[in-house]
Amino acid sequence: MSAEICHLFVKIRNPEYTEIRKNFREVNALNSQNENITQNLGEGYLTVRVTTARGAIPLDGATVTVTGKAQDNSGVKQVFHTGGDGLTQKISLPAPPRENSESPNNGVPFYTYNLEIIRDGYYDQTYQNIPVFDGINAMQTAELIPLPKNGIPDRLTIDSNRFFEGQNPDL
Repeated sequence: MSAEICHLFVKIRNPEYTEIRKNFREVNALNSQNENITQNLGEGYLTVRVTTARGAIPLDGATVTVTGKAQDNSGVKQVFHTGGDGLTQKISLPAPPRENSESPNNGVPFYTYNLEIIRDGYYDQTYQNIPVFDGINAMQTAELIPLPKNGIPDRLTIDSNRFFEGQNPDL
């Protein structure tokens, strides 16, 4: 049976044929739009520098987790480690095309990402909404603060012997 005869048979036997055909065309149009979006997707870069002692000492072996924040890049999750210089490798991430930043009505000009940085002996750090543009290498510096010598974070409580910034002392 040829394709034309099958097509004619379906048309005669199924009164909802035109609706099915219309839905099929809409699905094909959406798929083609998604392919165009994927083809137009750019590539941005991110390098993370992890230090301590107010940026004076680079930290080797910190774990850097990059996650996508927006709906367009929420599936992105990558894990990296810093080297002896405290830097991760140049991380390649999806970004909207560069043309989006040329006019206010072209769409989102960048994607945002979140970072989580972990290293034994230091407080964890989280950075949110780091913008990544097409063709640009963004540099994010993270300064980790050492844990106390016993390895347990301080649990400071306000008592009568001390006061904290923003709090007036009782005189």
